[in-house]
Amino acid sequence: MGLPGMVLSAIAAAVGAIMYWAVTYQGTGFRLSTVGIILMIAGAFGFVVSAIIFAASRGPMRSDRHSMDRQVVDAQGNTSWVHEDSKQRRPSNVQVVVGSSFSNNKTPRRAARQQNANHLREEYMKCT
Repeated sequence: MGLPGMVLSAIAAAVGAIMYWAVTYQGTGFRLSTVGIILMIAGAFGFVVSAIIFAASRGPMRSDRHSMDRQVVDAQGNTSWVHEDSKQRRPSNVQVVVGSSFSNNKTPRRAARQQNANHLREEYMKCT
């Protein structure tokens, strides 16, 4: 159903219209004009049903609201969980929860990550 159903229904209705108005052949036992009317009615009904299903399957529009959880580690190895829930690009509601510390593995890359995480934490604390 959905969009392919709408296309097939439109084709069936078009074939029915051609059979009803354009074909003049009279067979024995059935009339092509009657088959054309049946195809037009079935095509119109199928189109409406497929359009309803297509509209329902698209779902609601996305909103500007987003929610994000982050874990940051400060220079001392303490972990912080930052939860932001906002409607704008800039966070309006930020929660910071300080948890247990990790082992201090002082490699240069780890130290740089901890310094960046500490800076992030400070920026989020300013928002509250």
